[in-house]
Amino acid sequence: MIDKIKNAVEDMYEDEAKDLLQSILIQLNLLEENYSEDTIKNLMDIPKQLTSNPTCKRNVIESTHVHIAFDDST
Repeated sequence: MIDKIKNAVEDMYEDEAKDLLQSILIQLNLLEENYSEDTIKNLMDIPKQLTSNPTCKRNVIESTHVHIAFDDST
């Protein structure tokens, strides 16, 4: 299970991983203030959710150019 979690996190975009970490830390902080079985259940489900779709790969196409647009507000 640990290897599956490592692989799932490795396949995530950096922003997704940061958002997930932030969510986990906030939930842990809330647990410290107010114990909740629902929060515990949500935290325990995170590894299962991460590893439930290991075959889901991103369709990333390498960019060949960058388009920068400006408008009147810049």
